[in-house]
Amino acid sequence: MLYVGSIKSNKSEKLWQYYVKLVNGGVSPENILVLCLNSHKKKIFIDNILENVTVPMGGKVNVSTFYGLCYNAILDNWPVIENSIKQDGSVILPNLCGLQLSQVLLAKSMSGERFKDYFSKTNLLHQMFKRIQLTVLNGLSDAQIAEKSEILGESFFDDAAAVYDDFRKLTLKYRSFDYLRQLSVLPFVAKNSNYFSEIQYLIIDDADEITYSELNFIKSLKPQLKEWMIAYDSDGASRCGYLSAYKTAVVEFEKIFNEKPTVLCVDDEWQKNADITYNNILSKNKTKLSDFEIKSAVKRLDMLDLAFSEIKKLLDCKVKPSDILIVTPLVDEMLKMSLDTAFPRAEKQILKR
Repeated sequence: MLYVGSIKSNKSEKLWQYYVKLVNGGVSPENILVLCLNSHKKKIFIDNILENVTVPMGGKVNVSTFYGLCYNAILDNWPVIENSIKQDGSVILPNLCGLQLSQVLLAKSMSGERFKDYFSKTNLLHQMFKRIQLTVLNGLSDAQIAEKSEILGESFFDDAAAVYDDFRKLTLKYRSFDYLRQLSVLPFVAKNSNYFSEIQYLIIDDADEITYSELNFIKSLKPQLKEWMIAYDSDGASRCGYLSAYKTAVVEFEKIFNEKPTVLCVDDEWQKNADITYNNILSKNKTKLSDFEIKSAVKRLDMLDLAFSEIKKLLDCKVKPSDILIVTPLVDEMLKMSLDTAFPRAEKQILKR
């Protein structure tokens, strides 16, 4: 089932409740794969299922981020990967490294006469790494990169392609895989092992934030799935401005799973105002917001005076200082001192938000 709703629609709660229902109904955790956006969401998910599952949790609990899934898949299937690397016959353990070592290998690949006509030498390493990042996260093949380069008229394409090829060879030689290299190895693991063959149920939270590479992985799992529950905010990725989120994934889900999503409505005034603001900006509407008032001032001190006047009204109406939030681009000594002078007892409770 597909669910679409805002951050206040309790999508995540429906997902862990679905997991609990499966396990309590006799489904082994090994048959369920849960993909969360980050480690924080992963912890919350696991805590909820442990508190609510009423039967013994036999088997491996597959709850992770997509990057965590790649990491574990490489470690668990290293013999398969090692046997495919044509080197001198020696066996080297995987080095699932950070970006620092990758930058060293990338700099080594860029040495010599390459990029001699590229003027921005200072930022070249950063630009090359960003190029590799976008290539991997968007699942681009060498042919697709060449096509895009031709369209953009990149004069340094041959140098960039050669550097990327050398970089990949060095990472294999030294078995040094950062998170991007791990991502690019996952399709090999999926194709050449039975590592994911037991997965029959798929649960994904914050699916609007996935990359194209993750979407391809989901597509590869679809034929073997019995059920799925995928939750997303149709406007989420664009609102967050996430660089590599595959925005049209929310449309792709309907095609992959051949169903329309269930819309989770939220009867919340703040959510309505957020939607109105979003549509006003996107469509140039002029719909008025409820519970909002705009006041204008030129000088910062005048702005603070206006804000303090409104805060005083709230405090006089017995509103708790801890329920008042000031949104400001700068929290400096001037703001703290002004607030402390105006509201000596309330300053810390307001600013701690």
